[in-house]
Amino acid sequence: MIPADEAFRLINELSFKIKSDKVSLSAAHGRILFAPVDSTIDSPPFDKSAMDGYALPDSGEAGSYRLENTIAAGDCDLRPLEPGCCRPVMTGAPVPPGTESVIQVEYCRESSGQMIIERAGTCDNIIRQGENIRKGELLLSPGLLTPARIGIAAASGYGSLPVAAVPRVLIINTGDEILEPGQPLVPGAIYNSNGPQLRAQLRQCGIDAEYRIIPDEQERLAAELTDASGEFDMIILSGGVSAGKFDYVPGAAQAAGFETVFHKTAIKPGKPVLLCRHSGGAVLFGLPGNPVSVFVLFELMVKRVLLKMQGAVTEASPRSFKAPLQSDYTRRNARRREYRPGRIVAGAQGLAVEMIPYHGSSHLNGYEHADCLILIETGVESVDAGEQVDVILL
Repeated sequence: MIPADEAFRLINELSFKIKSDKVSLSAAHGRILFAPVDSTIDSPPFDKSAMDGYALPDSGEAGSYRLENTIAAGDCDLRPLEPGCCRPVMTGAPVPPGTESVIQVEYCRESSGQMIIERAGTCDNIIRQGENIRKGELLLSPGLLTPARIGIAAASGYGSLPVAAVPRVLIINTGDEILEPGQPLVPGAIYNSNGPQLRAQLRQCGIDAEYRIIPDEQERLAAELTDASGEFDMIILSGGVSAGKFDYVPGAAQAAGFETVFHKTAIKPGKPVLLCRHSGGAVLFGLPGNPVSVFVLFELMVKRVLLKMQGAVTEASPRSFKAPLQSDYTRRNARRREYRPGRIVAGAQGLAVEMIPYHGSSHLNGYEHADCLILIETGVESVDAGEQVDVILL
């Protein structure tokens, strides 16, 4: 059993050959930008009004101006603005040449073909050409494509973007006792929650995984893993990784040509976790069968590797921060780093975190309303209310 930090260090040292793809903006959300892209235009591409108002040839000193034609968004009036004249201009519309300022419409009134300023403006209210970014400057660096970043690409005229190829993932559930949901429950059987849960977590990462159930037979599992190592980039197994009589996963992985990166870490839940790497490049995660262990290990480890497979180095580490714990916490065994379900709440002096009632690694219901994991470090037996703890966002 290795310390938690050692396991994460070994994960961070994994390297991958990133494959590229190209997708339309409509399919880009959640994908990883493969290469930097530069701005194709100045942004904005012309001097434009920041609000509805009147384009002026000065800063409003004259007090009244002769009204000329209105400029709406999308218009292009290249006639210079003459002294003593103004043009009504809409938000986002290009200002005519010679415009020094735009005064807000609510500061003015119109009368007999004149615009009279009743209140002085405080700034020019013009967004100058290239003020946001210049043509040829770096627009987006590689990383996760969020709605904001997709909007930035669209504003520069990109209809598609180079992205990292989505890893091919296979989920294998082992265990003669598991039964697919929707079937009558028979004595000795349990419903398979790990498969649907893992598929849902993978879909949150933009991955549609293939899914299989394999009996507790080492030769059969080894054959499946041998075939899968050449077809998939990652294989995720749940169950069969501990030290029991029917825990065949470590042996089957070895027989299929996988080398162990680590097996068993000092974390709770998820101590028996197995990570292997095939000479062909495929990664194998063997997760314990307990549903909470599967959920937590996916968030902490599996997701990190999936992001690294797509070149998302910055996003590979979970988002975390420190916050005060709402109430006292004690535990009997402090030999492992523990992750417990939590909820972010309003505290006396800002954000705080509270622990959700939780009965152990089979109590998946404890995660129904969890929006974070609360980290209790190795050796820490108690935490007082108000003490800072590490919080990992889910």
